[in-house]
Amino acid sequence: RCPLDVVASRLWFINLWNLNIVPHILDSVREGLLLYGKRSSWDDPVKYLLDTWPWQNPPSGQEDLIHIKPNDVGYDTSAPLPNTSRPLSAVDKPENKEDPLFNMLMTLQEAANTQAGHL
Repeated sequence: RCPLDVVASRLWFINLWNLNIVPHILDSVREGLLLYGKRSSWDDPVKYLLDTWPWQNPPSGQEDLIHIKPNDVGYDTSAPLPNTSRPLSAVDKPENKEDPLFNMLMTLQEAANTQAGHL
């Protein structure tokens, strides 16, 4: 629960961000990159937090918010963004080319999802 005291609520939020939200974001972004590939540029969410920071003093020193860097989640900043409007499927990814059974299953899943979307 968020404390009502301004100083305590600020510290509570910093701890919530660093200990709960950051690990969740890291896991979610890693999973999203595996499922959909790179779809847009990377923006550290801490920039938004600092732009909308509701407390008078921004975090500093030991109270720093943990920044999420692209390499923390496996985001390849050197690769260009894909020109496709659809997410990259597992069939599109080069590391899966050597497993024909997996490729066939992913193709069938993609076809089933496409057909279900047109019903």
